[in-house]
Amino acid sequence: MGMIKRPSYKDYWTFSKLFGTPGIRELMSCDHFEQIRNSLHFVNEDGCDKDDKLYKIWPLIEHFINVSQSLYSPEKELTIDESMIKFNGRSKFKVYMPLKPVKYGFKAYVLTEASTGYLLNWSLYEGEKSSLVDIVSNLASPFAKNGYTIAMDRFYTTLETISTLSELGFRVFGMITKNRARLTENITLSSKKLHRGNALFYCSNDKKTLLTIWKDTKLVHLVSNFGDNTFGETQRRIKARDSDLSEITITRPNTIKFYAQNSRGVDSMDQRISYYIPDVRSKKWYMPIVFHWIEIVLHNSFILFTKVKQYKMTYLEFRQQIIRSLVSDIRSQKGISASKKRVSINNKKPEPIIIELGNEDCALGYNTKNKCSICMAQNKKKYTSYFCKKHNLLVCVLVYYDIHMKNLHI
Repeated sequence: MGMIKRPSYKDYWTFSKLFGTPGIRELMSCDHFEQIRNSLHFVNEDGCDKDDKLYKIWPLIEHFINVSQSLYSPEKELTIDESMIKFNGRSKFKVYMPLKPVKYGFKAYVLTEASTGYLLNWSLYEGEKSSLVDIVSNLASPFAKNGYTIAMDRFYTTLETISTLSELGFRVFGMITKNRARLTENITLSSKKLHRGNALFYCSNDKKTLLTIWKDTKLVHLVSNFGDNTFGETQRRIKARDSDLSEITITRPNTIKFYAQNSRGVDSMDQRISYYIPDVRSKKWYMPIVFHWIEIVLHNSFILFTKVKQYKMTYLEFRQQIIRSLVSDIRSQKGISASKKRVSINNKKPEPIIIELGNEDCALGYNTKNKCSICMAQNKKKYTSYFCKKHNLLVCVLVYYDIHMKNLHI
């Protein structure tokens, strides 16, 4: 349902030849699907802590997180960011994020690998009951004291979070706002005098925190517990008055470059799973979170497959293989045959054969589109899906088929 979109889930079971989906209709009935969807339950409520707002789905999510952490050892660069789960119903967890592609829904705090977006830890926003320090430390604590580096955006970066993660053994860097950086008046005045490509570096009194202020189109403030004052180069496009875009080269601190390379892990995960999330509606508010987690598991599985097999396969092809493997036993039990492969048409010219017009042995067939043989003989490039069944020759319909009937060597 994530790959084949329909306005309503009942449209998957329509018998229309134009809009039907026989592959789904042959596996189960619509009533069977509704019964499964309405009966989904993920925890035995006897003995559960019902004060926990997520008690109905947290055992399932916790299992997914534990399996994801146990099966994969990530690279040393990690990313912390928030992710949105689309939801348009009513819930006390629903939030509004105007700058996100998904503006209404559930907000989750996510820890991923920076290069691939492999999800390593996850927690749902439940209101303002936890501080930023608690959120960040809970996400990162399973990987403490192992030499990992974490990139964060300005929402999570404070001097307190940098200090807490440093005590857990992480190298940390993140964008920070002016008020959180606690800039002195002299630093503020000096930063306003910067030109594009220039930067200032300040170190804390205890030599544990580095502040980088760089001027691009605007001032950029980055704080970290490692780094230096070295520079690199980057390309920027500018547009002068009454002229086209042109590229210029400006200097950029290496700490800014390192942040730009390792801050997109959560965004890459969101982008990949957004292509195929099924739009299945339910009266249970937590079902969108469950379906979102199924997509995360598929995303993590795809990364594991590419790392282990070293085999080039797109994410769509990987999903198709998973679906085929899941339904293969059911299809065999119900005696559903595999889809027939189209027979390829040989486009080579046959031996010259001359027959009279009106020979009943010649008949049109329909197959995959390719170049017409008669058009190619006339140095024309036209495509056709019709062919002569007897001579296995691609021909255009109407006029050119009559030519073929008269002279079968063309």
